[in-house]
Amino acid sequence: MIKKMRKRLLAEWYNLMIKADSYKNTANISKIEKLVSLTFAILRKAFLFYEIWWVEKRSYDLENTHENVSKNHMIERRPQVEGQNIDTKSPSTSTRKEIPCLEFAPSALNRLKEIHDILFTYFGLILGRLDMIEHNPSNCEILESIVHQIILLLRELLYISQACSSIIHQKYKSQYENNLDYNLDPLLSLVSELVSSVKIFVTQTINERFDESHNLLMKDDLYYYTDEGEHMILIISQMTRLISNAVSGCNNYLKLIGDFELSDERKYPNFSLIRITPEKFIKRCSINLIKRIGEEDKLRTFLQENKAKLTGSSSYSKNLARFSTIRSGGQLNALSSGGTQMLLEYLPEKKSFFRDSQFESFAPDSQSDSEADQINDITKMKDEILVDKNEHLVGISFRALVFTVTNEMKKTDDNLLNTFLLNYKSFGSSELLMELLISRFDTNSQSVKYTLGENNGTFSSLASRIRSRRRLVCKIFQLWMESFWDYENDYKLISALINFFNEEVSEHLPIEAKSLIETAARLSNYTPKSIKTSANFYIQLVPRSVNIVKKTNSIISVASSNSSSISASTVSTSVDEQFIERYELTKLPHSSHSTISLPVPILSLGSSSLLTKRNVSDLERIVLNYRDMVGFPNGAITTKSFVSNYNLQQLITKWMNLVTSSKNQIPPRNFIQNDLNISELNPLEVAKQLSLIESAIFLKITPPELLNCKYSSKNPDLSKFPHVNCSITLTNLLSNYVLESILMPGMPMKKRVLRVKSWLRIALSSLYFRNFNALASIMTTLQSYVISRLSSIWSNLSNEDVELYEYLSKIIHPNNNFKVYRKKIEKLVADSSSSSGLLSSKSILPVVPFFNLFLQDLTFIDEGNPNFRNPDSFRPNKLINIDKYFKIMNTIAMVQFFQVGYDLDSKLNSSKKRDSFFSLTGTMEVDSKCIKPVAELQEYILFEFWRVNTLYLKDPDRGYTLSLELLPRS
Repeated sequence: MIKKMRKRLLAEWYNLMIKADSYKNTANISKIEKLVSLTFAILRKAFLFYEIWWVEKRSYDLENTHENVSKNHMIERRPQVEGQNIDTKSPSTSTRKEIPCLEFAPSALNRLKEIHDILFTYFGLILGRLDMIEHNPSNCEILESIVHQIILLLRELLYISQACSSIIHQKYKSQYENNLDYNLDPLLSLVSELVSSVKIFVTQTINERFDESHNLLMKDDLYYYTDEGEHMILIISQMTRLISNAVSGCNNYLKLIGDFELSDERKYPNFSLIRITPEKFIKRCSINLIKRIGEEDKLRTFLQENKAKLTGSSSYSKNLARFSTIRSGGQLNALSSGGTQMLLEYLPEKKSFFRDSQFESFAPDSQSDSEADQINDITKMKDEILVDKNEHLVGISFRALVFTVTNEMKKTDDNLLNTFLLNYKSFGSSELLMELLISRFDTNSQSVKYTLGENNGTFSSLASRIRSRRRLVCKIFQLWMESFWDYENDYKLISALINFFNEEVSEHLPIEAKSLIETAARLSNYTPKSIKTSANFYIQLVPRSVNIVKKTNSIISVASSNSSSISASTVSTSVDEQFIERYELTKLPHSSHSTISLPVPILSLGSSSLLTKRNVSDLERIVLNYRDMVGFPNGAITTKSFVSNYNLQQLITKWMNLVTSSKNQIPPRNFIQNDLNISELNPLEVAKQLSLIESAIFLKITPPELLNCKYSSKNPDLSKFPHVNCSITLTNLLSNYVLESILMPGMPMKKRVLRVKSWLRIALSSLYFRNFNALASIMTTLQSYVISRLSSIWSNLSNEDVELYEYLSKIIHPNNNFKVYRKKIEKLVADSSSSSGLLSSKSILPVVPFFNLFLQDLTFIDEGNPNFRNPDSFRPNKLINIDKYFKIMNTIAMVQFFQVGYDLDSKLNSSKKRDSFFSLTGTMEVDSKCIKPVAELQEYILFEFWRVNTLYLKDPDRGYTLSLELLPRS
């Protein structure tokens, strides 16, 4: 193969030289581009040739290394493998020349399927069973054999892909782009990394010292892999996706060109003869592990001493024990309860452990097995389901819930499925969910006894019905891992899940098994170490919306007050123009340094800057001072442009870290009191940038974060819920800033009144862009006793401003559980429905809802409703109060419904032009969905919030103290 590829490469290089010579001195651009394209194509093939040659060399080196390692450590290994059965011997001792080959060349399609199946079997063994190899030199040999075969399999895959590419090129010339190399190139580089990792792993394992005098321990803790073992898992997890992509690419080519017989010029290893099945792997590793532990009496004694711990373990069932890790924790002598049960089956005795009367008390009895199978008993499950007079589900047991969502005889209720996966930890556990799903998969078809004589419905046979159910179970597993995974607490289950997929699911549904292994492999990248350092551990592999498209015919009025002369509608463009003009929201602030003081016409408000040149200059100066003060990188700044060092998400993260760290730090000595306040800028522009900041935070909030968060404001630690914490923090800091801007010492009363007016206009502008969170924060602050008691401020407000205050206050007033605000939200939901009455899964307009109200709703639902309909019952399968969890799901669905970002004006030139606003014409429409970011103003707002917050950290009652200074108690 190497020679053949070398010949082809040289031939193509020669053709390129001929072509280049014929194009010599040409100025034709198309010819030059063609030469460049051909050059890059040959370079890619040259690199590919080098990679193939390198893999072949690595393969040869690996075999030599394996032989040397085997010889060097034969003394240590020989007594451990002596007396081993012939079926457990590893084929790795044979050299490459001794590998059996097929008599005839196989077809490309069958060979590809075989390679795919075996590769994923081996990946599953390494990902799920590496703990059986770690700390046990005897089992390193089988690891080396597996890795050797992986290299052989990849070589075969590479050959098939090249054969497909060659036929495609011959048949269709350049009509189809060859994408196979893009998946194979990184795959080949990972092979080298894997080989190096295995060498280090084997060397470390062989040199490891194990003191057999130490007593065995039984734990059900998470098993901690060695550093090199963890590195190997990371490599394999990356290879799984690349293998899937490469095989998928080959399959697509084969659909196009048809199946064909591979060339008979080369030999093809007969993998069916040398394949290491999971059964052989487990048997051999278990026997060696028992020998590594010491005498078998030691294990028996250990069992007697840990009887209570074993029988009381959550994994004390055959369903989970068969797939659990053997080792536990971080100590060499610690075993898991499930792994211990598994090892007992391989004790060197003629009689099975489960038939030994001495150990009968340790084995899961037939009654527990029959209880596990009861989930497949339709009659029993119906007894654990409670519906009301309208046939609506109101109560159901955990196992009946698993039965219902995997019932092949009825269409899956997506609403119930989402509710279940979102909330199951409130009334169950991940271990129980996994065990019930395994029982429902029913590997041994035990459920047949419950379905004999029943009608199979639309299924042609009982077998096809069971197969359909198993597919449903796989769907639940896939959905759980992709979109409802708990990275922090469920990592311990990944090995058991992979083992189940690899050892059981693959026997019945091989395609689904490979997809599940690939997903679990991706999850294995998120180790406990990486989770601790990541702020995004709530982000799912496939973020999925839990809200279901519904039918609606409701049209809800949004009138907030009959007495108000201002229309409550925030959707109608004409009304928007009315209050924008009435309160001069587009008017640029007057400055002695600026010649612009005329009202700006209503055009495209979101994508137009409403800052003067002086504003921009001041903002840049102040932000640079802040950066110097806190140690942020300054970047470059000139009189023409301002450089933002971070995008908005990065800026928010840095700002949040700054706010958090300032709690335990003294403010810098050069702390500045700015000559510019947020309230002095154009209210519409402030609201726009504040909306972008709050929207960016709101978009990051995930369902698991909402569910796991403690909603009480008294909860001191929200660090585990970073985005919820960030939203609450920003709301609180905005409130403090409003207080400080009005109450700060040494300011004349006239200026305080002007600032109240400015905040009312910022709140109104926030309403225009549907930022209810900023509206609520500003208005609740203005309504607070600290401000409302200052009669001298309110008496100086015009009737128009008082009317605006009353209107805005009513929108977020808590009367009747925020009735007015909820009506507005319902109107926005109704407006997202199509002409047929179908609700979209997302809002058609970007909205930043009043976030604290969601938290309040979730708290009331959680605390006001019991988890079970019969909480005091002692029955083992309590009925879940499912209506509670429907309400929780609906609340979270509403959060997701409004998680729609503003259009950041991507269609317009991103470069800042001061004359862009004034060049607009009057024909343009008002747009409240598009907002052009102003980076310097966003950064200034966040820095200002942080500055004022440091004052309130020193004195939480600062606002009230300043209020008393202005108006002492009478």
